[in-house]
Amino acid sequence: MSASVPAKPDHLRPLRILAGVLFAVPVVMLIVMWFALGSTLTDPTPWLYVIGVLVLAVVGHLILRATGYHAVALARGTSKKEAMEQAKLSYQTALFRRVMTAELPMLVAMTLSFTIPGGFYLVLFGCAATLNLLALHVWPSERSVERIKASLEAAGANSYLREALGLPLA
Repeated sequence: MSASVPAKPDHLRPLRILAGVLFAVPVVMLIVMWFALGSTLTDPTPWLYVIGVLVLAVVGHLILRATGYHAVALARGTSKKEAMEQAKLSYQTALFRRVMTAELPMLVAMTLSFTIPGGFYLVLFGCAATLNLLALHVWPSERSVERIKASLEAAGANSYLREALGLPLA
């Protein structure tokens, strides 16, 4: 019999479960708004508002690319244990900052939907834009780990982020 090797903990798994739940929020809100705004389904939606929500999504994407993966660089000489703790916390904090920005198109669309005719379709576009931003920037992936790792190691210290998240070393 061969001895089983204990598996390394995958700390991205709980974050992926959380991200999956966050993906359900726009879908659930769309269903709720279907009932709340059902009387506006036959009204035409002013395209200026739809374009505004989509422009907000593009601006959100640009903000997320520019600042969403920023983390305070670790100082040289930081111990491995402390660096791992700070790196993991920085990754989680950046993830939640990205969630807040990614949900803006949906929230703005929901707010405006009660003031314009055809508001449901505005919410539909806002939720679609939010789902795209969540998929691009919130889902925990190798790309997001590497971007945060680069930010943490900007001062020359090793962050051990991959190890802290239970990922194989690259």
